[in-house]
Amino acid sequence: MKKAYSSGRASAALNGNVYGEGYNGDNGSRPFLRKYDASGTLIWVRTGTAGWFNGLTVFAGGIFAVGQTASGTNANFLVDRYDENGNLVWE
Repeated sequence: MKKAYSSGRASAALNGNVYGEGYNGDNGSRPFLRKYDASGTLIWVRTGTAGWFNGLTVFAGGIFAVGQTASGTNANFLVDRYDENGNLVWE
């Protein structure tokens, strides 16, 4: 039986909300970004297709998640920008 797991590594706050990032290892590595309100209620979750996030910051109203993807021995940078509603602005 395969076990699911998640690992969060960073958090940031913007306009009273808290954002957390990491990866989910249920079906390989998939990065995720979560938004919580000030009382800890989960607002939304966004999940990428591959890789993992290692860091998170907020700047100019955007949420920036950085990490990496890997394919065999090759690794690439992963940089995604989201708006406060969880929309992917660019990757």
